[in-house]
Amino acid sequence: MKNFPITVVVLALVAVGWGQPVRAAEPAPITLAASKSETAQRVDVLYAEATKACNDKKFALSIGKFTEAINLDPTRFELFSGRGITHEWQGDMVKAILDFDEAIRLLSERILEKPNDSHLYWERGRVWTYRRDYDRAITDFDTVLMLTPDNKDVLADRRAAMQGKDYTAYVQGLQEFAESIRHPKDAQAYVRRATVKASHDNFDGALQELDKADSFDPDSDDVAILRIMVSLWRNDSETALRVANQAVVDKPSTARRLLQRAEIHLFLLDYAAAIADLNEVIRFDPRDAEAITLLAWILATCPDAKHRDGAKAIDLALHACDINNWKDRYKICTVAAAYAEIGDFEQAIKWQSHVLDASKYRLKCTPATLVLRRECLAAYQNHTPYRCDFKALYKDEFDVRLTTIKDRMKEFEQGLPLLK
Repeated sequence: MKNFPITVVVLALVAVGWGQPVRAAEPAPITLAASKSETAQRVDVLYAEATKACNDKKFALSIGKFTEAINLDPTRFELFSGRGITHEWQGDMVKAILDFDEAIRLLSERILEKPNDSHLYWERGRVWTYRRDYDRAITDFDTVLMLTPDNKDVLADRRAAMQGKDYTAYVQGLQEFAESIRHPKDAQAYVRRATVKASHDNFDGALQELDKADSFDPDSDDVAILRIMVSLWRNDSETALRVANQAVVDKPSTARRLLQRAEIHLFLLDYAAAIADLNEVIRFDPRDAEAITLLAWILATCPDAKHRDGAKAIDLALHACDINNWKDRYKICTVAAAYAEIGDFEQAIKWQSHVLDASKYRLKCTPATLVLRRECLAAYQNHTPYRCDFKALYKDEFDVRLTTIKDRMKEFEQGLPLLK
């Protein structure tokens, strides 16, 4: 018996690249009859030549070779999938899809004849991937893995299909975002327009868009919060506080608005007002981990001694970590600060070291946050509680939020031109 690999080398358009040729993993060979007709041998040669031409980006030559081979044997699915890939590289998706569909039809007929042949499902899954029908590709790959568990090559193809699916959803979301800001029809669309303008430091334009959003939904938390942030980005904390006060008056039981105002109070070093807002949030929702953590941080690190309460800070910080299943580094850092405030530096060092252990936490943080965490550990190692500079902390936090928006808008604008 002679082994002949159905797919030798192909170009796959998968995952985030969408335009980068990659060599597909070599599938398991299918055993064919030992003696081949001259026609079958000629098809094999043409297939190899067509594949090489495609890899060399000689697309016209490749398509000609695939077509000649198909005319000799129209039953071999790999000829259609190979030609479809070449058509796609030429930019002719209509012809590509027609070829992919024919390859899928031929494979489906074989699967009906041999429903337990894992190789056929694998090949069909690949063609579904080329066609960008990722859900069907994943289903076929899952079938292969049921028949041949731990097949690393199939697992790699399945991961590629999952990445392709995620990227497709991302592109669709990007297109919907762009369409909504070009033709706004609701408050959220105007919030998006305001976000784009803020990302270009056009804060007056952003506020104008938020005024339009108000006409659609005057109770929108997104509108209220972004309006506050725009004032902060303009370094107008007085206006930011005034807007925040009005936002709370309009909806006094909204946690997001109270949390936002508490942050402004801390930036302005009005600790009592911040504590009052946070207590109000916790009164509405005793499991609001963000409010609980921030209150614990103030009670543990406030420069003003009259606002510190180490024992209460420990109770709050531990409660917040329990709510979050001990997965949030900021909350664990607050536990360390609370222990330091009561003089238990052994526990403080233990938990702060835990926070800085990159092997346990892979989440990104800003350089300023990393510096703060290291400063905390150094203080505890010197048996000194940490005292927070809230103005500097929130100046960095507000800047980071704007930088994050700018980075996100740049990423979007690489794909689609958005409103300036």
